[in-house]
Amino acid sequence: MKTLSLLGIPFNTIDIEEALKAAEGRIRDKKPNYICFISTHPAVEAYFNKDYRAVLHKASLVLPDGMPIVWAARIFGQKIKNRVYGPDFMLKLLELSEKKGYSNFFYGGKSDEALKKLLSNIKASFPHLKIVGSYNPPFYELNKKEDELILQKIRASNPDILWIGLGGLKKDYWMYRHKESLPGVLQLGVGAAFDFHAGIVKQAPNWMQHNGLEWLFRLIQEPKRLWKRYLKCVPLFIVLVFMQYFNIIKSEKNERN
Repeated sequence: MKTLSLLGIPFNTIDIEEALKAAEGRIRDKKPNYICFISTHPAVEAYFNKDYRAVLHKASLVLPDGMPIVWAARIFGQKIKNRVYGPDFMLKLLELSEKKGYSNFFYGGKSDEALKKLLSNIKASFPHLKIVGSYNPPFYELNKKEDELILQKIRASNPDILWIGLGGLKKDYWMYRHKESLPGVLQLGVGAAFDFHAGIVKQAPNWMQHNGLEWLFRLIQEPKRLWKRYLKCVPLFIVLVFMQYFNIIKSEKNERN
């Protein structure tokens, strides 16, 4: 499997079909695994934050979620056809799950109502999909007892796949912390895909997605929440990529367990 160490992140430079095959392999091996979908914002965060970078190094797969990641990979000689966009990947893996009988648990969402809408839409699209549970956690940080109760609920449901719909970097940290507590479960941190497929947040038009402008569409939708993230991270990502290309900065060695 092709890989690229970009800004210290061990990306799997594969397309969506290859990623699906790899994910199914992780489901079958019945070991604790998690998959991260990384765009420019988390890429920049990982470069400056060694703890978050460690989270990505422990992932089973780190997939290029944004077109700028794909373009950067091409600069370094990796010919990726397209990005592995989390919301699209989610639909494809749900379709595969319906065919193969894999069981699914959904964790996260903006609200209980948003999670209900997501499940309703998924059931309409995949009527034979095996859904074994769902849970929308409170916004405050859980104590150990509350956290363990949720883990017990998930384990009791015995899912093959656990979808994590937490925002920002939270989803990746959550999967990292709970990896060993969920043996035999493949976790996927898809974040905003929950909101898109619930129909409560609009996705960028295809032309904007294909031209790396999804960040601009989301910024226009939620300027107060996202302006610092995108106006800082997008130009900084470009600068860092070229600094690595010209050997001004070094990318860390790709090491995975």
